[in-house]
Amino acid sequence: MPRKKEPTFEEKLSRLRGIVEALESGEMALKETFEAYEEGVNIAKELEKMLLEGERRIELMTAQGSTQDITGEIAEAKEG
Repeated sequence: MPRKKEPTFEEKLSRLRGIVEALESGEMALKETFEAYEEGVNIAKELEKMLLEGERRIELMTAQGSTQDITGEIAEAKEG
């Protein structure tokens, strides 16, 4: 069975924005409000973790003077 693709940062952020809009509308039933809030908190934690991992990666690359970009691909040196 193929693994389910993990949503990207942008997809998660879009989902979080949708949850916020729904919560702000005030048109959800109480149970749905609680469920949406819980989902939003979980997504926010995932996004924060992704940002912190990216920040650590950048700091490590900067400290090492790495020639790799943040996607892990080797950056070509520009001669000029």
